Amino acid sequence: MNNGILHLHLLMALIFLVALWRSAGRWPWIAAGTGFILLASGAFNFMTRMANPPAGWHALIGIKILLGLHAITMAILLARGTADAAKQARWRKGALVSALIAILIGLYFSNIARG
Repeated sequence: MNNGILHLHLLMALIFLVALWRSAGRWPWIAAGTGFILLASGAFNFMTRMANPPAGWHALIGIKILLGLHAITMAILLARGTADAAKQARWRKGALVSALIAILIGLYFSNIARG
């Protein structure tokens, strides 16, 4: 991944995390939209760059995909705003942790495991 695309991914990930953290107004919808953009660009990156995958990538990529889908699902549920405040706080915390771990796994494979 060249530096421009990497910086774009990191910027979108930061926007996603900030939008998950905020709960008022349009921020949850921004989180959901940014999450889908990250999912699409990550799938494209996965398809184009994994010609020679590093050892042990199957399990970590599967975990990353599941954590990313969890974070996006929680962003959509937060955007709906139909749950009480305690449940939304729990969803937000779970989505932030899932998104952060998924981003760290992605950074590992983009920079360390690929050489």
